Amino acid sequence: MFHKGTQWSVPSRHGIHRVLVSPLILTWLLLVLPLGAQNWTQLTPTGTPPAARAWASAIFDPATSKMIVFSGTFEGNDFNDVWSLSTSGSPQWTQVFPTGTLPAARLGQSAVYDSANSRIIMFGGGLGALDTCANDVWVLSNANSVNGTPAWTQLSTSGGPPVPRIYHTAVYDPTSNRMIVFGGNNCSTVGGQYYNDVWVLSNANGLGGTPVWTQLTPSGGPSVRQGSTAVYDPTSNRMIVFGGWDETPVSDVWVLSNANGSGGAPAWTQLSPGGGPIPPREFHTAIYDPTSNRMTVFGGLDVGLVLSDTWTLTFANGSGGTPSWVELVPLTSITAREAPTAVYNASSDSMIVFGGILSPNSYDNETWVLTDANGINTPPIPISVTPSSGSSLEQTFQLQYADPVGATDLTAVWVWFTSNFGTVSNTCLANYVRATNQLFLYNDAGTSGSFATPGVAGTLSNSQCSINAGAATVTTSGTNLTLDFPVTFTAAYAGAKTTYMYAAGSTAASGWQTMGTWNVPATSSPTIVSLMPNSGSGLQETFALQYADPLGATDLTAVWVWITSNFNSTSVANSCIVYYARASNQLFLYNDAGTGGSFATTGTVSNSQCSINAGTASVLVSGTNLTLNLPVTFTAAYAGAKNIYMYAAGSSAGSGWQNMGSWTVPATGAPPTTVSMTPSSGSGLQQTFALQYADQVGATDLTAVWVWFTSNFGTVSNTCLVYYARAGNYLFLYNDAGTGGSSATLGVAATLSNSQCSINAGAATVTTSGTNLTLDLPVTFTAAYAGAKTTYMYAAGSSAASGWQPMGSWTVPGTSGPPTTVSVTPNSGSGLQQTFALQYADPLGATDLTAVWVWITGNFNSVSVASTCLVNYARAANQLFLYNDAGTGGSSATPGVAGTLSNSQCSINAGAATVTTSGTNLTLNLPVTFAAAYAGAKTTYMYAAGSSAASGWQTMGSWTP
Repeated sequence: MFHKGTQWSVPSRHGIHRVLVSPLILTWLLLVLPLGAQNWTQLTPTGTPPAARAWASAIFDPATSKMIVFSGTFEGNDFNDVWSLSTSGSPQWTQVFPTGTLPAARLGQSAVYDSANSRIIMFGGGLGALDTCANDVWVLSNANSVNGTPAWTQLSTSGGPPVPRIYHTAVYDPTSNRMIVFGGNNCSTVGGQYYNDVWVLSNANGLGGTPVWTQLTPSGGPSVRQGSTAVYDPTSNRMIVFGGWDETPVSDVWVLSNANGSGGAPAWTQLSPGGGPIPPREFHTAIYDPTSNRMTVFGGLDVGLVLSDTWTLTFANGSGGTPSWVELVPLTSITAREAPTAVYNASSDSMIVFGGILSPNSYDNETWVLTDANGINTPPIPISVTPSSGSSLEQTFQLQYADPVGATDLTAVWVWFTSNFGTVSNTCLANYVRATNQLFLYNDAGTSGSFATPGVAGTLSNSQCSINAGAATVTTSGTNLTLDFPVTFTAAYAGAKTTYMYAAGSTAASGWQTMGTWNVPATSSPTIVSLMPNSGSGLQETFALQYADPLGATDLTAVWVWITSNFNSTSVANSCIVYYARASNQLFLYNDAGTGGSFATTGTVSNSQCSINAGTASVLVSGTNLTLNLPVTFTAAYAGAKNIYMYAAGSSAGSGWQNMGSWTVPATGAPPTTVSMTPSSGSGLQQTFALQYADQVGATDLTAVWVWFTSNFGTVSNTCLVYYARAGNYLFLYNDAGTGGSSATLGVAATLSNSQCSINAGAATVTTSGTNLTLDLPVTFTAAYAGAKTTYMYAAGSSAASGWQPMGSWTVPGTSGPPTTVSVTPNSGSGLQQTFALQYADPLGATDLTAVWVWITGNFNSVSVASTCLVNYARAANQLFLYNDAGTGGSSATPGVAGTLSNSQCSINAGAATVTTSGTNLTLNLPVTFAAAYAGAKTTYMYAAGSSAASGWQTMGSWTP
């Protein structure tokens, strides 16, 4: 039941109040800003600050409220200095000068802190030269300078150790005095290796015994990666790992239980957080608040895009509730940056961020503080409206809101469809009050309205819209509340509207947020949308017929299709006319006389012109649209050119007949044909061929199709002859003798082999569309079958066949040697701007190539690529990568997607770059712009890496910028 009232809920700064409000006050309330609890503040410490840097390490000492920063890099110049920032009172930078032998300058190391003994434990990192990684362990004792001068000591460890690495991450368990290390890479410029191993160092602070390395072997686990972050929950002995780079940025979250190696067998579990989603990233930073079990993530790099966003993950250790990502929206912003370092001050719930690389490639030494870093005081937010755009008089909107305190903290949520934000009168404004489980729709004047309970039959209405409360639903999950909201707009409210949403919690509110658009049509008549295909020829076809009703697809009562050469509204005799009755879910085909017919939900209905396979017909409804997929088989007696008409009927109006396409029914079922082979020529030991066949009676009339790779047509023995049986859905490869063979089901892991070739049945696919059947066939030839081959194809139908047809040629190479670098075009010249066509080849096929490189330099040096123009393309991830000036990292972008990669020597226009593969060849068209500062004669080197071999660097040309 629903009732009317004179009191209603309005958004205010402090949650929900039952109030009587004048239109003027209501307008003010509707325009309140979001109440963000977080705030980014740039510190301005006294003293000389550290030099700008990235990939530094930092720890926070709670006893002195100091952040201690050390190491890092600035454009290839690495540091081993130590700095202290006091954060209590007036912040001040002080350089610390430890005694003892200093660690080598480095970047990308890990560091953890034993606050009880004031000892920093540092592991690994990159030592300047790009191919040099470290796996040494150092301790900085008296790190906070309270009990004496800080001193560096290198620990002598036993066990292991882990292989040298950079860009890994580490956490520390103070109870067991153990450091846990995860991931990273091996510093290699070419063919670098990433890791996902886990190591524990006992007696990590150098006190209490010899430090010992032990590799853990947890079950499951994340992929190999670099640039991830890890935090540690000492109460549950769990390490939480987020993000990183594994040939592409990732955004997954993993929890390692028994992370310190004690208390049971360690095991990885991947979390599936709600909220968000958070964009993937690497080289970000993260902090953890064990009291609230929340991890807060800031910044990083997402394929060339430097980020400035901040997110908190609730229930981060995977226990206590459903983890959920909540984006923090501080009132002030921080500059986007990658590779900063950050610490957490639990006493003030603040995140302190130092340094990093800004966008564009500029190193930084600023210090920023984020208040309320654990996000507990974060206001609720509207997350999404689905659909976010469209047009109709009737729609069920899915409205999602989130409250970081939990969905039960939400007091009320609003949605507002209007073209006049700020004025409630004569609009469609509704809210849901969670505690009372009530929907409220404002009246035309905007001064009152009426209530109804979701799920209880009832309708709320004004002159702009009505709400079907009985069909409305509300669900909560963790921090999220989802309201499924059925709205019917009036035609009088026609026009473009903006969708605003608002969420109010117990102590804060989101403010109004623009979330989407909606167009209210001025008419309620159904329409005909489309016919697919809208032209063609054949005895058999499945037509996709789409209709729409602005009142929603459920308002449609029936839809028709009429395939005829004699459109006549007075008689439908001797034609093919079908309708679908939505309410009864029935297809009806008129008989020859046009005076009756037959219904079907399964089976086949027929007349002398056509038959309908009701059993394979399908109907889909989505919003205002209804799509009928209708399988039609024409009789040869109905031959000739036809027009296709469609009609849609709603509860109160119809579309009228609309001419939507044409179709030619052939007079006879011609034999099947072999249409094409792609590629039709080429060379390689490995190739997936797209083989297309056709049957005018329809693809389902095909019984089997063949392909034959041979240089000796007529003799099956010692050749590569394959057929596909459609009804059985299996492939068959003839044996060497040609007297038998073996079969395998398509799409099921298996390989068919003889001495000439093998077929990967698991990767093979078949698709049918109308009269066409396409077989994608992965073939690997043996080197023993070397030589030029002709490709023959054959198609057999139920009553006729194509005969063997030569469709192409293929050359099987006599070796499966390593990939090669084929050419660079142009291979010489001069200029600051040029698009180079770089061609590489792999005898196992272009898909065997894992990555290709081009290096344009006047100083070829396998030890360092600093200050050069070195680019690689990773095929599987479809990513270009340009090394930075230091040669220690770089940035990525997707070919064909707008973006530019730059260093001081050159820039790459990724948006204009293209990659094509054909047989064994891969061609990369790479637009390069050189910097004037990089002037002088250069040599062009190329390198190709396959799954099991590589070309080595090859001199391919020269260029003078």
